[in-house]
Amino acid sequence: LRSILSYQFGRNSYEDLPNFIFEYSRKTKRLKNFSTTNGIPWGIIRAHDNLVIPQTNLVKWLHQNMQFPIGRLIVEGDAESFVSDGKSVFCKFVKEVDNQLRIGDEVLIVNSNDDLLGTGTLNYSPREIPYFTKGIAVKTRKRKDLLFKKSNSAILLISNDQF
Repeated sequence: LRSILSYQFGRNSYEDLPNFIFEYSRKTKRLKNFSTTNGIPWGIIRAHDNLVIPQTNLVKWLHQNMQFPIGRLIVEGDAESFVSDGKSVFCKFVKEVDNQLRIGDEVLIVNSNDDLLGTGTLNYSPREIPYFTKGIAVKTRKRKDLLFKKSNSAILLISNDQF
């Protein structure tokens, strides 16, 4: 699994990942998915190419541990709300994309502040996207649970009785 993640996301050091439980297909004996020891799903293995479709926790882990802009597609401000709602990203709303990505790769969709908006599958190569004004650059996955802002500021918790 660490080799697949290293190949797919370009990071060589996965020592700080948690321990996983693997689920295999009964018929084919192939790896289907993996989750943490307490049952939280982290990824699904695509059958046709054996690459990982990251689930919420793995997406957040990748976002925190990969340097900006590696593995990311940066969208314009106009498209942020659509991507957060799970809509696909059109080529004309792409500001920048990691040139190391390939067609079919899983990509993190972020805004220019590196706030995570979603994830999806890249439909065009990074070199092709700037030349298109029509067409879907990334087919997003439904991820309403990914509203996650990368910030160094503290979070204030205010109880209801303080209002």
